[in-house]
Amino acid sequence: MSEWENVALGDFGSFTNGINKDKNAFGKGVPFVNLLDIYGKESISREPAGLVQVTENEIKNYDLKKGDILFARSSVKPEGVGQTCVVLRNFDRIVYSGFIIRYRQFDQKIWYQYAKYCFDNPIVRRSVLAKSTVSANTNINQESLKTITVPLPPLPHQRKIARILNTVDSIIEKTEAAIAKYKAIKQGMMHDLFTRGIDVKTGKLRPKFEDAPELYKESELGCGSTSLTNPIPKEWEVKRLGALAKDGLKNGYFKKPEYVGWGYKLINVSDLYQPYEIDINQKDVQRVFATANDYSKYEVQVGDLFFTRSSLVLEGIAHCNIVLKLPEPSVWECHVVRLRPDKQKISPGYLGFYCTTYEARLFFMSIAKQVTMTTISQPDIAKLPVCAPTNINEQKEIAKRLRSIDRHIQNEEIAKLKYQKLKSGLMQDLLTGKKEVTPDPEDYKEMEN
Repeated sequence: MSEWENVALGDFGSFTNGINKDKNAFGKGVPFVNLLDIYGKESISREPAGLVQVTENEIKNYDLKKGDILFARSSVKPEGVGQTCVVLRNFDRIVYSGFIIRYRQFDQKIWYQYAKYCFDNPIVRRSVLAKSTVSANTNINQESLKTITVPLPPLPHQRKIARILNTVDSIIEKTEAAIAKYKAIKQGMMHDLFTRGIDVKTGKLRPKFEDAPELYKESELGCGSTSLTNPIPKEWEVKRLGALAKDGLKNGYFKKPEYVGWGYKLINVSDLYQPYEIDINQKDVQRVFATANDYSKYEVQVGDLFFTRSSLVLEGIAHCNIVLKLPEPSVWECHVVRLRPDKQKISPGYLGFYCTTYEARLFFMSIAKQVTMTTISQPDIAKLPVCAPTNINEQKEIAKRLRSIDRHIQNEEIAKLKYQKLKSGLMQDLLTGKKEVTPDPEDYKEMEN
């Protein structure tokens, strides 16, 4: 840490606000970097999609070069102001928005790869926020940025730190790519499984309707098919959601404020937005006292489905989730609707996935009532047409395959969280000098080039 120095940004670089143009200038011309192109991003290396008409002199004054550091000049939320994005390559003809401040070093004090991380140092962020002003938005100007002091190790040390953090970033990016791949696979699987199903004899998807129309029959409701004849497999039926419930749909337990905080675990609206399934073991789950009589009315069982019956936004209405594990007795609250599937008619797992399909979501949103809040009633939820195999084993196999892909996604998301925590810890140690690094020979060579 003894080799580190605290340096004011204004001592070794200049700040320049970006260009402001009339709305008629946009849509053609040279690439234009706007606030959204840098917000939430550590670096920029590709030309943006936006275009703007500018003069040659403006291109010269508002260009971007490798090593430039871009600051967000304004943000609706305070935590967004002064966020940085580093330019990783030279651009030929490009300009940037007036909502962005460009910082260009006179003499290299900050290695451009290191710059991606050093401005996330909590000490630096606190200084940026302290020097910002709040009106309708939170803003920071050039004069304030000039006074920001950044703790910096020697350049070879910066390069070594950047290489360590870049390695973790690379792992996180690969993990995110795997998550995106599995989610795309799941989307395709859901379409195929809920329109073609599985031949229980072969264990394979049925041929498409176009290839084997004799395996299908017409349906007034269909099952998400775009075909005009709305075909569904001959072995399938369409029933209303309410007909598949064991004892109808029920609102939950009204929790008195004085009863909250102890007693049974309580399933509430926020639990329905958990991915994959309702996790009653989560640390922040609510608890509520209920009498023996109330518990008998509102007891949760494995396989129960729950729906949100009110939401501030339309997209949140009738959001569905399922209980697959029940580690201890639980009840559900009054803002949530419970449906207990009749297991003789429908697999709870199949029904849970079906209620999250694009078609089911559209149906619920189309019949919801919007006033101050968006609401949906039990009878309306019960109207959802459900297309399902009559063979319970086929239903279970469909649910099994979708649950399997969910586990892949969940495992990758757990891994991503682990690597993000690792990166956070490394940044805390490396960017403050708490943990010393020893540069490699190539770190010194890089500085010489």
